[in-house]
Amino acid sequence: MGKICPFCGKEYKRLGTHFYTCKELKNKSEDEIHIINIKYLTNNDNILDDICNDYQNNLSLTDLKSKYNICFKHICWILNYKGIHIRTVSESFKKIVKYKNIETSRKHWGVDNPSQSNIIKKKKADTFMKHYGVDNIWKTKDYSKYTSNRWKQLSIEQKEEIILKKWVCGGYISDIEIRVYNLLKQIYKKVEPQYIIEGSKHKYDIYIHDINTIIEVNGDYWHMNPIKYKEDDFIKIGNYCITAKNKWETDKKHIEFAKENNYIIYTIWENEIISKNDNELITYINNLINN
Repeated sequence: MGKICPFCGKEYKRLGTHFYTCKELKNKSEDEIHIINIKYLTNNDNILDDICNDYQNNLSLTDLKSKYNICFKHICWILNYKGIHIRTVSESFKKIVKYKNIETSRKHWGVDNPSQSNIIKKKKADTFMKHYGVDNIWKTKDYSKYTSNRWKQLSIEQKEEIILKKWVCGGYISDIEIRVYNLLKQIYKKVEPQYIIEGSKHKYDIYIHDINTIIEVNGDYWHMNPIKYKEDDFIKIGNYCITAKNKWETDKKHIEFAKENNYIIYTIWENEIISKNDNELITYINNLINN
C-alpha cells in the first residue's frame, strides 16, 4: 500500500505532484501548496522561519541542507519567498568562510591564522634557511626588489584583474575603495589602483594620471576615523595591535611622502562615502579635487 494524503485520504505516488491535484487543496495558491509540501516533508510547521533565522545567523545553504534534510531548491525558494537576499559566493566567503577558517585555525593551532603558530613559523624559517640562507625570504635583496618591481610593471588592466578577482575575495580591498575607483573611471581617462610611488613600498589606493592626484579611501575602523576614535583607542586582531595615534602618524607619513614627490593627495573617509548615492559621491569628490 502506498502513502496516504493527510488531506483527502487518497493514496499517492509522488506527494509534491499529488498536492497540486488534491481536491481538498484546490482553493490554495501555488505558494500555499508549496509551503504545505515543505512543512509536510520536514514535519516542521515552523520550517520557513527556522531556515530564515538560521540563514541570517550565518548558516550556509549547505549547513541548512544538512540540518533540515531538505534540498537546495526548497531552501532557495523559502528565502526568496521571505524576501531574503541569497548571498553570492564572494559574500559568503567574507561573511562565513573566513570566520570558519579562523575557528578551525584556533581549534588546531590556537591562533587566528596557521602562519601565526610558532610551529608553522619554525617550519617556514627552516625551509627558507635551507634554500636561501636566511630565515625569511624577504630578507634577501633580490626577492624584495623583484616583488616590488613586479607590481609596478603590471598594466592597469592586469592590476584590475588581480584586485577584482583575488584581492576583493581575500578581503584585501574594501568595497568602498572599489566603488570610488569605478566612479573615478567614469570621469577620468586613466585611473590606476594600488599605485606605488618610486622609493615607497606603500600602495596608494587610487591614482588619477590625468591630474596627478592620489585618492586614499580610508575605512572608519581600520584607519580609526578621528571623528569616531580618540588617539589612545586601539585595534587588536590576533597579534596585530595599533593605537589610533600610531595609525594616524603612519597615514600622515604616506601623505607627506606623496606631497614631497609632487603628487596631489586627498583622503576620503568611509562615513562620507556610505552616506551618499553615486551622483552625490561624484559631486563630493569633484568638489574636493577642484577646491
